[in-house]
Parts: sequence; C-alpha cells; structure tokens
Amino acid sequence: MKKLSEETFKTVVNLLLKNRIEKASDILISLFNDKDSETRTAALWAVNTSAEKFPKLVEKVLPHILNLAIADNSTYVRANATEVLGLLSLSFPEQFQKLTPKILESLEKSDIDYKWNTILVLGWIGSNNPQFIEGLIPDLVKHLDSKNVMMKTASAVAIGWIGNSNPEIVEKYIPLLIKLAKNDDLDYVRSNAMEALVSIAYGKPENIESIVSDLAFMAVKDPDSLVKGSASEALVLLTKRKVELVNEIISNMSSVVKKGDEPTIWNAVTTLGYIGNSNPKTINVILNNLKQLLNSDNENIEELAVLGIGWIIGNNPKETQPLIEEIVNELTKVLEDKKAIIRKNAVKSLGWIAGNSPQIVKTILPKIEILANEDKDDIVRQTAKSTLQFVLESIKR
Repeated sequence: MKKLSEETFKTVVNLLLKNRIEKASDILISLFNDKDSETRTAALWAVNTSAEKFPKLVEKVLPHILNLAIADNSTYVRANATEVLGLLSLSFPEQFQKLTPKILESLEKSDIDYKWNTILVLGWIGSNNPQFIEGLIPDLVKHLDSKNVMMKTASAVAIGWIGNSNPEIVEKYIPLLIKLAKNDDLDYVRSNAMEALVSIAYGKPENIESIVSDLAFMAVKDPDSLVKGSASEALVLLTKRKVELVNEIISNMSSVVKKGDEPTIWNAVTTLGYIGNSNPKTINVILNNLKQLLNSDNENIEELAVLGIGWIIGNNPKETQPLIEEIVNELTKVLEDKKAIIRKNAVKSLGWIAGNSPQIVKTILPKIEILANEDKDDIVRQTAKSTLQFVLESIKR
C-alpha cells in the first residue's frame, strides 16, 4: 500500500488477529490524521480490505472515514473516502444508519464546501445502497432550488448517481431536473441536471419518456453543446427500448426546425443519425418519417428531410439496402427543386449514399453531371462538381 509502511500494516494486522480492535483502530485513526494525503488514503483502503473479517473495526472508524469524505482538504482523499463509504455501505447498513444524524448535521452547516461534499457522499452511498439513502433523498432534492450554484449542481449529480442504480426512488423528481436543465441561468448547472437525467435513463429509460418532447427540443435547439449531447443520448436510450418513439421525436424536432436556422437543422440530422446508428431497428421508422417530409412547403423541413435521408443511408448502407433504390428515386426528383439550397443538399445526400453504395452510381452520376454543368446557381454547380469527384474517388477505393 502506497505510503503505508509494511511494518505499520503488519502491526495493524497483528492487532486485529489478536482481537485488539481498539488499538488497531487507534492506529488507523492516527493515520487518517497524517499530513500526507497518500498515507490517509492508504489507511482508508486498509480498512476496506480488513472490513469483512473484522466488522467491529468498521464500527470504530466509520465516523472518521465520513469526516475524511466531507472535510478533508484533499480532493483525492475525499474521493477515495467516498468510494470506501460506498463499498462499506453494502456490507454494514446498520452502521450507516448510526451515521445519519452526523450526515444531516453536515447538510445544515453554513459552510458550502461541507454541504457540497456531504451531498456527493450521500449520492455515492445511494448509488451503492439506495435503500439506506431513500429516506434522505428529500434532504438532497430541496437543494435543487438553492440559489447557490454548487448546491444545485451537487444535488443534481447525487440524484443522478442514485437514479442510475435505483431509478424508481428518484422518478418523482424528474420534473424538477428537467426544469433545472431547461431554465437555469448557468449552462454548467443545466448540463449537470441533464446528465443526471441521462444517468436515470440508463437505470430505467421509460422513467424519462414523459419528457421526450423537452429532450427533442433541447437536442436540436439548446445553446449549450453538453446539454444538446446529453439530450441526444437520452433520446437514444429511449428509442432503444421503444422504437415507435421515433415518430414523436421527429414530430417535435420538426416543429422546432420549422422556425429554426441552419445549425438547428444539422443538430436534428445528427441526432437522428445517432439514434439510427445506435439501434438499426429505428432506421426504417426514421426514413419513413423523413420521406413524408420531402414535399414539405417549409424549406427548413425539406432540408431536414433531404439531409437526414442522406446521412442515415450513407452511414448505414447494409441496413438500408432494400430501401436505397426507392429513396434515391425520391431524392433525384428533388434535384429539380426550385430552391437552390434544396438542390445543393440533395446533391450532397446522393453523394453520401453513392459513396457507400456503388450500385446506384450509374443512376445518379448523369443527373449530378447535369447540375455540375448547367445549374443556374454557382454554389449548386460547385457542390455537384465536388460530389462527382467524391463519388468517383470512393468507387476507386
């Protein structure tokens, strides 16, 4: 053990073997107070190693381990103490019940660092032993409304940890987390609240099904990249369990995209791509929805459909093989659209598809060549020329 001498370790072991628990615990407690953080950490793991054979030792030193987790000046020591507490909570639940008053006392202290650390300790213990923490969850949740950034964030993180292993006991707090994720003034707080929701979804995806419309909105429109990413991840977890939710997701995304901008469109495209790549069973549902949007009278929606189809098929050529010919026929019609941006994106999509599906090259190359030479829009012509080059190089590879 690092920074715990072999001689000291042997002394502790010999004392334990002689049932001199009091003396062994005194040595370990003195090591908890050592000025060297590595020594304090090594003493923690010495307790964890000895706990199963010497449960009385745990009773003696547990309050001191809690103190290290909450009040030690080293992040490294606090993290290790918290992990050890989580492990010990599984084997010694009755000892942790005795700690409850001390934990609640720490939550009421005026020192923000104490509160922050205590909340994280509760969250980590709860992730290992949810039954112990269930009665204390209201003491965590109330801090979601705190005016202090650290308290709100710690509370969200802790609820996420607990919800990952036992989602049922935090299910009723999901509306509070999504409210925080949507409305807080700070992206840091919002992203942590969103990550907590994802953590709960890993435990039980259906628990967040009620907020699918919020997730769809945030995945395409939120200004923070971490929030967008977590919202997309949550949508993936939902659609892995329930494919038909894709219909609702695309419907919600479309209402946002309709009034959005170019980044919003791309966020929708990549999120749908993420869903399709994560669960091939969703691909047909996505494509059927997008095909219906190809003839939309809203330019943004049409752009979403054109780019989304190309993105999905281009990245999943094997899974979409039976549909390629039919969809390519639909996309080639779009090459004649009156709007230059739609023609440009149709060329891009056909290029993505052809790059991984050589069987359609003969069908689309002549049509793209016409645009490269004759389209009245400079950008469309340039896009068609670069797409031709891309497809020809892909065939050679």
